[in-house]
Amino acid sequence: MTSELESQQHCRLTESAMKMTDRNPFRWIPPFGHWEEEFENYKKFDEYPRLTEEDRENLTLSNFEFKWFLVYFHRMGGRLIFAAFFGPFIYFWLKGYFSAALKKRMILVAILMALQVSLLFCKF
Repeated sequence: MTSELESQQHCRLTESAMKMTDRNPFRWIPPFGHWEEEFENYKKFDEYPRLTEEDRENLTLSNFEFKWFLVYFHRMGGRLIFAAFFGPFIYFWLKGYFSAALKKRMILVAILMALQVSLLFCKF
């Protein structure tokens, strides 16, 4: 969890937050050897024209790769948090370890997490 927070803070401090061009939620492997193609796809994406001229000039392939990995590790951290919650959640629910009050709270947390995950598919 600490590395997840560090990744978010680094993105904010360096203003390197960037959307990934591939919204496939099951993309697990970075595009090793295909960085030029991924960079060209990013240039076609709706976020690229909104960059300032200076930012576009400073966005080199190596800089793009670094920012891509920040976004990638942020996604992987989110998936880890998702698995760390829902794995035990399902196990404890099925074993009957939750009281009625705790079930309501856990359902609320699960709904909030599901809503956040659903934002992956929204185009802003």
